[in-house]
Amino acid sequence: MKRKTSTWFESKVSYPGLDDNGKEKLIKETITVESSTFTSAEQLVTENYTNASILTLKIAKYRDVLFCEKDGADCRWFRIKVQFVTLDEVTAKEKKTNAIYLVQQTGISEARMEILNLLKGGISDYTIVKIEETPISDVLELR
Repeated sequence: MKRKTSTWFESKVSYPGLDDNGKEKLIKETITVESSTFTSAEQLVTENYTNASILTLKIAKYRDVLFCEKDGADCRWFRIKVQFVTLDEVTAKEKKTNAIYLVQQTGISEARMEILNLLKGGISDYTIVKIEETPISDVLELR
């Protein structure tokens, strides 16, 4: 599985398209964009979605994106929240830190397995707090 750590933005876009009956309608999609600034994120969106209007653009809460490598598979995007537990050496108290991952996989159980494989052998204890399917339809990487 390909993993990329970067700064990511989530954008909602709308553009004219056709529904299943061939009738014209406004299509709305959520996409994720790799970028270091709002300006370059907006530019990447408009380059890839030429007739689209950007409805929202915000910094994503995740820094790590894991891409599905199954050719032709119906992969979807899942947001996974993991809570790491570490021990503060000075106060001897447990400290809990959350991390969010965006994982592309064919299903929830497969996405969970990807996170387990990623975190296997780590030095911190962790708990998978939440796994949810996202409405993200595309992820645009920097070239």
